[in-house]
Amino acid sequence: MDYLPITYQRADSGAPHQPTPMRELLKSLLHEELVNPHLDNQGPLKWTQAFQLHHHYHPGEVKVFIKDGVLRVHAKHVRGEDDENCDIRESKRYVTLPRNIERNKLHCYSHGHQLVVEAPFAIKIEKENGVEVEIKETDEEETSDDDKSSSFKHEIDLSVFKPDHISVRRFDHDVVIRAEHSQDEDGIKVSRSFHREFKIPSNAVSGEIRCQRNKSGLLIFRAPLAADDS
Repeated sequence: MDYLPITYQRADSGAPHQPTPMRELLKSLLHEELVNPHLDNQGPLKWTQAFQLHHHYHPGEVKVFIKDGVLRVHAKHVRGEDDENCDIRESKRYVTLPRNIERNKLHCYSHGHQLVVEAPFAIKIEKENGVEVEIKETDEEETSDDDKSSSFKHEIDLSVFKPDHISVRRFDHDVVIRAEHSQDEDGIKVSRSFHREFKIPSNAVSGEIRCQRNKSGLLIFRAPLAADDS
């Protein structure tokens, strides 16, 4: 099990940045959103979680680690000379990590009696352009029955269009499929177009959605479901 390193700061030292309680952080974000309509054009904001620790916990007695998508803080202080005559104080705090943060950039530091965990939010998808979803060809003629408890699946029949006439883009949890084709038939220009949108469930990992097209022209979308941290 990997523990997060904790940076300890002297209470009287100049901290690089002061811990921000969640209530103050939300007030600040709401104020910025109201006064600045171009907030989406700024850099990604940080997710912050603060924990209050009692003064009797020493630096080496506080452990922070992640298990099953949950951030866990475990503090234990033992005072006494032996197991039969000792005073044990123990605290545990759990918080579920948001899916839209960069977990590999989690940072943990202590200032005074406050333990703070921070991580930047993942860069937001551009609302104007979205993200292109690659369509991969597969030899599957019939789709297999996926485990609905672990993945999301959606199918669309586009057999009347060739692969290079189809485009798929994702806008956060919304998927947009477009297809266009024009050809001359007996001197008459015939055009076909297709437009469909569907929403990826909120409990699915939208950034990991995949699209395949089988030989029958069926588009098959799959996305893993987020782990249940309950």
